[in-house]
Amino acid sequence: MGLISKFRDRLRLNLYRAKYDFKCEGKLEDFNFAKFHTVVISKIDGKLGDTQVITPFITSLKKSYPKLRIVILTSDGLKPLYDQCLHLKSVLVLSKRPQQTELDECLKEILTCDLFVTLEAKFRFHDFYLLNKLKPKFVAGINHEVDCVNLNLADRNPNSHITAYFEDLLRLGGCTKIFSDYVPFTTYDSLNKVKEFCKAGQISFAPWGASKHKHLKDEVIVKIAQKIVELTGQKLVLLVPPDGNYLKEQVLKVLPKENFIKVPDKLNVFELASIISLSKAVVSVDTANVHLTCASKLPLFAIYNANHQKLITLWAPHPKNPHTKVFYLQNRMIDELSYQDLQESLEGFLGSLKEITAIDANYTQEGNNAYNLCHKFAKKYRKA
Repeated sequence: MGLISKFRDRLRLNLYRAKYDFKCEGKLEDFNFAKFHTVVISKIDGKLGDTQVITPFITSLKKSYPKLRIVILTSDGLKPLYDQCLHLKSVLVLSKRPQQTELDECLKEILTCDLFVTLEAKFRFHDFYLLNKLKPKFVAGINHEVDCVNLNLADRNPNSHITAYFEDLLRLGGCTKIFSDYVPFTTYDSLNKVKEFCKAGQISFAPWGASKHKHLKDEVIVKIAQKIVELTGQKLVLLVPPDGNYLKEQVLKVLPKENFIKVPDKLNVFELASIISLSKAVVSVDTANVHLTCASKLPLFAIYNANHQKLITLWAPHPKNPHTKVFYLQNRMIDELSYQDLQESLEGFLGSLKEITAIDANYTQEGNNAYNLCHKFAKKYRKA
């Protein structure tokens, strides 16, 4: 079945390339944001982590080129982030696999495009169709299989963090004021709501990622939870989706109830980001929570799969995030790890939290840091 799927995907790719692919007319020496009218950023996949990582690029453009029209293509679930945290006016919602009629309606809203930005490594029908109809002068991306990508971000920045891709693109286009900090996805309302059950200073633990290979074993999760409370003396928040609620019951068997903070089963993205912002530190597998943690500049222990070194480098925590430890074992996946594999590194990280005096200064006053960050970005970018 795997071979059939691969053959089908390759056949579709070749058909779409033959029908829709083209060479962009833009020349490198003409790449200048000051001369552009519209930049389209395609985030149709709707990944929260990708959205967090791209926020410095968007805010740099907003601040440096206030007349530039920035169009976001995204999912319905993430649209509020662009509306309320990045304050963008042109946010278009598309389904995950939009059909031609839906794309045509989208194109009526976009009209023209100077630069199209996409992180899709493999184009599907909607990528080819949108690009073919828009015919932008420049397409910035990472896909090596198409002709229309004339600014390959991966080739320009080999073995770099994802933020380097966008900083390079900004410099190439003449942008001199580049923001590197992620914009926190918190709002005053979400922070106040979360504070009804979460005070400042707990440790957040996110043991599950999007795929089964990013799930820690159940027994490892329980042991990590137990050690977090034992070595830090702080309360624990276990961040799992509703189908992981059985893990909360297992953790409660080894933790006193007063050391475990119960959170609602359903959290929106603002509430999730707010819980993290109110934390003292975060332990997380490779998932969006890693990047949300970096937005709040919190100590972080991040656990990654080790099957692809370039991906670890590309999607690692923000390079400037303080007190970050990235853990992986060569050729081992997250779901294969035992607690013994993690023990020395994790317990060293947890022990170091008591020695980081900046934490006590910045993160223990009822979440003041989260409020300050929220206010800082709202003030700086709302009118940009």
